[in-house]
Amino acid sequence: MDNTRLTIACEENQEGGYDIDVSFERDYRLKFREAFLSVDKPIPPYFIEERGIKGECAGNSAVTNILSHIKNVIGKSMKTDSRIFTDREIDSMFEFKELYTIRRFAEIAGVKFDESKFTNRKEFQEYFQKWLKEDKK
Repeated sequence: MDNTRLTIACEENQEGGYDIDVSFERDYRLKFREAFLSVDKPIPPYFIEERGIKGECAGNSAVTNILSHIKNVIGKSMKTDSRIFTDREIDSMFEFKELYTIRRFAEIAGVKFDESKFTNRKEFQEYFQKWLKEDKK
């Protein structure tokens, strides 16, 4: 299954401009990231009206309005960073980003994982599938 996610984060900086960070993930793996600096303010959430959320017309939905606005803001901004991530880089980030989440899950669920059995997301997925099958027996 192909799972994709586009994340757009906007934050006002100390100079009064706006930092916009865009990242794209496929199958929960970060593929690329771009950062922009804008003087234009991204659309605030309180500008979204109920009719845009509840209406049936996709062309006039809240999402299309937000994306259209952010596209214009980014188009007039300055690109400050961009990066494509290789599988090797993503695997090296595993310990810092994902292992923490796995440890928290194990703590909340009250289970113990053998962390020596996996070093990246794919290995953990395989380990976890085997762990589930063994636990059911």
